[in-house]
Amino acid sequence: MTVTLNLQPEVEAGLLAQAQISGMTVEEYLLSLVEGVVLPAAPTTSSPEQRAAAFEAWSADHPVTPPLSDYAVSREAARIRALTGLRTADALVMATAVVSRAIVVVGNDERWKSAVDKLGTPFALCLLSDFAR
Repeated sequence: MTVTLNLQPEVEAGLLAQAQISGMTVEEYLLSLVEGVVLPAAPTTSSPEQRAAAFEAWSADHPVTPPLSDYAVSREAARIRALTGLRTADALVMATAVVSRAIVVVGNDERWKSAVDKLGTPFALCLLSDFAR
């Protein structure tokens, strides 16, 4: 199949630059993009043992995190719930972040934004809805 595209000059320039960075011609680069979108991803050929070994190797580089105190998390959750009126489950998530000294908490509940403002939490809140198209 042959397709003709009428591209804006800046889009054409960007396409040429991306193709050069990838070490391909524009045609090869466009074909790889289209195939990546249209064709299903190749299934993994790793055995369960190989995947487990890869995970263990990856996780070995991460520091060991000590278990959190149930008492500390529950007290912080009660404090957060009392100050903000959040549901218990939400307060537990935030309390866990506070006790574990998390840097960022990711969620998709707009109510968390006002709770974070009220509490002055030490972590940043990243709402998924902020990144939705």
